[in-house]
Amino acid sequence: MLLPLIVIRLPESLDFVSRSGSSGADKMKRRLLERFNLLEPRHSSVEDLEQADGGWRSCFTPPETGFNTLLLWSCYLALMFSFYFVVSWTPKLLVDAGLSTSQGISAGAILQAGGLVGGLVIGLLGSKYAVNKLAAWFFSLSVVTILAYGWADAELAALMILSAMMGFFLIGAMIGLYTIGPALYDSKARVTGVGLAIGVGRLGAIAAPFVGGVLIEADLDLSLIYAAFATPLVLAAFAVRSIKLPTSFR
Repeated sequence: MLLPLIVIRLPESLDFVSRSGSSGADKMKRRLLERFNLLEPRHSSVEDLEQADGGWRSCFTPPETGFNTLLLWSCYLALMFSFYFVVSWTPKLLVDAGLSTSQGISAGAILQAGGLVGGLVIGLLGSKYAVNKLAAWFFSLSVVTILAYGWADAELAALMILSAMMGFFLIGAMIGLYTIGPALYDSKARVTGVGLAIGVGRLGAIAAPFVGGVLIEADLDLSLIYAAFATPLVLAAFAVRSIKLPTSFR
């Protein structure tokens, strides 16, 4: 449904336009510079892109880029490990706790709705504040809401509010990472760098439902299980805060 809007309204990147060589490239480039209130850069890396290395090794050179890459990987791994446990098991655990099936499903839907709002909020705030600092706050508050959810012995309304808050901060943090990732690499290595980070994160997404099932089968208290899945987000908060962003993103 969004594809027509994307085709019509989503602008191409300046790097892509500069490399396209089409007859309208210069006009499109000027329009993009005006639209985003940018100045023509004195030097562009576009001329060097054909010689640049776009393979996975480019994600680790120079050393600062390599350090950023490892931090980004750890953020994605921790986030998706925690997020996919919450998404996969929360509705089922609510049903086991005595809620109806429809109420459990509603909690899952409310969690996603909260995530929609969280993504919009971090997008709006990201134009004014450093995205890595915002993401660190979202990670930290995710820890608080997940712990509160695990420890809460609350009524349905309170559980739904906590579900929305978990989605708000978890998905908001995820949107923050999607903003940070492309900023860490030049245009030649950008797709490789972001793709690798998301791929590493998917390992956490695969492991989370299985690990959650093992912990539940071990008959651990739910508060301990939720605490176990909140803990990686503490490390992610420190990791994302340590990422060195380009000056324009600070």
